[in-house]
Amino acid sequence: MDNQSTYSSPRSIAASILAQPDVERQRELFRQCPEHLRALVREHVRSSQALAEAKRKPKPQSTQTSPITPPQYTPVPRLSDLPRSAPEVARGHLQSLRSALAQGRSHA
Repeated sequence: MDNQSTYSSPRSIAASILAQPDVERQRELFRQCPEHLRALVREHVRSSQALAEAKRKPKPQSTQTSPITPPQYTPVPRLSDLPRSAPEVARGHLQSLRSALAQGRSHA
């Protein structure tokens, strides 16, 4: 039992192999792996190494998704900046519309 691995799955064996920084220690752990699991362990190690290499590669910078300079800030007018309405003018327009409707003619 000294030389046998206590791991139960090929993935856990592959993870323990990949966790070793020394190549000789990785080979030793692989030799300790049960014979019937070696093909699966080898496949898991290869796929994990490929994923790790892909993550280490720098991603190309896309100029379309992030502009170099941000767009110019255009302030939104605040409510206090808007001109006040004249209620008398609005009432006058409403009155002319009502009278036009009452007489049956269109307003101008």
